[in-house]
Amino acid sequence: MAENIEEKEEEYNNGEYIGQFQDNKRQGKGTYSWKSKSEYKGEFYEDKIDGRGIYTWPNGEKYEGDFKEGKKEGKGIYYYPSGSKYDGSFKDNKREGKGIFYFKSGNRYEGDFKNDKREGSGVMYYKNGDREMGDYFNDKKVGKHIIMYQDGKYEMIDYDVKENKDKKENNDNENNNIQNEDKKENNDNEDNKKENNDNEEDDNIQNKENLENNIEKENNKENNA
Repeated sequence: MAENIEEKEEEYNNGEYIGQFQDNKRQGKGTYSWKSKSEYKGEFYEDKIDGRGIYTWPNGEKYEGDFKEGKKEGKGIYYYPSGSKYDGSFKDNKREGKGIFYFKSGNRYEGDFKNDKREGSGVMYYKNGDREMGDYFNDKKVGKHIIMYQDGKYEMIDYDVKENKDKKENNDNENNNIQNEDKKENNDNEDNKKENNDNEEDDNIQNKENLENNIEKENNKENNA
């Protein structure tokens, strides 16, 4: 099979590809550069982005890690232009499984993710040395959490108890950061989606371009920390 691989350059309506082909399909290592200034550099299989690679956007966002049939799948790191980043598992283009979200403030969350949101058990590490352990559902804190302060003291908060409603609302503001970042990313990438519609013969690359709309955004806890 290796003898069938050739290096060449191919132009498309929305950009160009430079790299390896096999049986007239993008296969092996290559670079696809969009007219929108986005770029993917890495592995291809059967004309699709598949394997390890680095995808960069003109607004400064970057993903480096595993892809499967044009989607983020496996282990990877997603960098936000704000300075935040996510390092962990992806499934079907979303954060899923174990991961770490580093906020630009210096705080970080380590724990479970589901459907792009914090869900399951996790720990928030605050830059002042405090840490908070507990469960999350749909990106919000639920149930009993234990806060360990840097001076050795601790506090238990039950976010399901009505008297803690105000505390819960304050913490929910933090939980909106990741989602707000997503909305911003979707707006930044409208032009790139337009580029994809120009190229009917290259649907696989277009589908990858549409991945720019899937990462949720970080939240306001950084402003409150």
